[in-house]
Amino acid sequence: MKKILFALSLVILFSFSFSQVLAQDDAAKKIFAEIDTDKDGKVSKEEYMAWHMKYATKIREDRFKKLDVNGDGKITRDEFMDVQLKEAEFIGKLKFRRIDQNRDGIITEDEAIKRYNDLKQAMEQR
Repeated sequence: MKKILFALSLVILFSFSFSQVLAQDDAAKKIFAEIDTDKDGKVSKEEYMAWHMKYATKIREDRFKKLDVNGDGKITRDEFMDVQLKEAEFIGKLKFRRIDQNRDGIITEDEAIKRYNDLKQAMEQR
């Protein structure tokens, strides 16, 4: 039973974050190319700061709009907590679905071990 719980906790811990990294590998390469404006294969501090200023403002504005549920230009504690809890629930559901391969609503020991082994193999290939 301890093996099952340990394997399951490892799977849950790594499944979402590692798969995000894999999925975003191509996106990261594109972003790097966009930041590297002089195309020398390196990002200078100036290039990074210029890119960051361009996108940071947009990201902050979008995030504020998402948190300001009622659109009054202010974020209440209730609005903040509601959005945070919904996002956490969504991520938890994604993690569970990735492990529950047969979609029966139950994670078996075999499913947990398979997911752990899949993640381990993917990390070894990087």
